[in-house]
Amino acid sequence: MNSFYQSYSFKGSLIPQVSEFNPIEQLRRGDADVALVFLAAGEVAFTTPVDDPWYSAHQPLNFATSVANIQGKQQLYMADSAASVLGCAIQYQQCIPSLPEGQRCSRLGGLWETNQTISIESDWQFNMTQWIGTTFAEAEVQYLVATLQAGSLTSRYLNMVGIQGPLPSDQWKNDVEQWHFATLAAAQASAVDYATGPGVNDPIKKVWVTPNGEAEKYFCKNQVRLHIADPSSHPLM
Repeated sequence: MNSFYQSYSFKGSLIPQVSEFNPIEQLRRGDADVALVFLAAGEVAFTTPVDDPWYSAHQPLNFATSVANIQGKQQLYMADSAASVLGCAIQYQQCIPSLPEGQRCSRLGGLWETNQTISIESDWQFNMTQWIGTTFAEAEVQYLVATLQAGSLTSRYLNMVGIQGPLPSDQWKNDVEQWHFATLAAAQASAVDYATGPGVNDPIKKVWVTPNGEAEKYFCKNQVRLHIADPSSHPLM
């Protein structure tokens, strides 16, 4: 089971209204949002010692097994602490290719300021960066972790009824990489959904807001989605 807490920054300062915790000085980042992910593995038994700092497990546990008339013992290991925490710095960047070189991209920063540090030449461009920021806000990793809990971890593929198979010393990287890929996929899906709209029988159709304005319509018409079973084209990034 894991829990996720996030704080947001804007131009070097914490945004207390939307932050779930106030980072201590050592964790504070003016150029990124900061997240803390807590992992509780107290009910998991590991088949081998784990040197990964997030999953760290070296406490011996003698485990009795019984299959048919055969009995025996297997050496297992428990987590070194009731819970461990992983700190993440999350940065975003937006780019507008049509702008002059050196002005095309915002600086790396928190979600709330990605469209504040890029050179905007028109209201159209501003609206577009606002929309992209909203898309990533809806696909943030915290929603993935909160919804799937332990199911968001790649270690689950080697876990059966609470018995965890061998894990590498950098298992945490595999988990974070999966979170990253999942959030990118969610953002892409959001863009396609925005262009295609809900299906005829989709309940969300009752509250669906169709594109309104030149920027929104332009975005919808300039997406390309490749689907072998569906030749329809939605001109995606």
